[in-house]
Amino acid sequence: MLILLAAMREAQAQPAPGTCAGPALYQNGLFKGCGDQLDLPATLFSLVGTGTRWTLNPNINVTMLGACIGAATSFCGTVDLTGKTVTVGTGGALAASGTGSVTANHVTALPMIQPLPPMASCVAGTASARWDASSATAPLPNCIVGTNTIQPSLDFDDTALEAVQQTWTLASDWVASTGVVVDFRWLGANTTNAVRWCAQVSCVADGATNDPTWNAAACVNDTAKGTTLQTNDATVTLSGTGLTNCAASTLLHLKIYRDAADAGDTFVGDARLLAVRVTSFRTF
Repeated sequence: MLILLAAMREAQAQPAPGTCAGPALYQNGLFKGCGDQLDLPATLFSLVGTGTRWTLNPNINVTMLGACIGAATSFCGTVDLTGKTVTVGTGGALAASGTGSVTANHVTALPMIQPLPPMASCVAGTASARWDASSATAPLPNCIVGTNTIQPSLDFDDTALEAVQQTWTLASDWVASTGVVVDFRWLGANTTNAVRWCAQVSCVADGATNDPTWNAAACVNDTAKGTTLQTNDATVTLSGTGLTNCAASTLLHLKIYRDAADAGDTFVGDARLLAVRVTSFRTF
């Protein structure tokens, strides 16, 4: 899939969670992967004006990655660029004779959502945890029963550090430079102050001991909504020392917890964790 360089320049100005060798790609303003550069044949284009602007020849469509890339909402989905101009700048190498080229980008790292079980399950009003935890630090599984839905949660106290864990193997083509993104979805009865959510991993290679120390944690203080029991989204990105010893095909242990003892955690009452999503990136 090809993306014109002019559409990418604004997206590249945004910060990325990792360092890309080529352009950073964004979807709806969020970092989605890394790209590198290739050439489009000049025969797709026609010269307009003084030579710094070009137009796609008739009946040319460009399919973009996913729903939308970059801040320009016009570059979404499959876009018919017939007759539309593309600015390549004064350094553009496209020749009027049709022998030159225009620089464009294609994706080299794509996001992968790690399948994870729900936080808990609810059967006949009884909740059971689905994530691993020790008896000393386990959050309480609970059922949130509404008029229409039944939602399990893990309830994290405001007075003690409570944590849960999951384990899986990183992909064989995992891209370390883009990090590991952890999203939290939670709610609480209180309407003020913040919950400090943290994620931490440790990785085990083939032949290593499977009880490693935890790497540096990534944490975020997420302020509650102003209306009781509204859902909150929080995100952290693990990178650098947070991914020590992590490599393609290694075993990854993930721990998530509420750091209630930290000064940044000021939310009073249980923080009810509804779901966790983990995104990593694979070579494309």
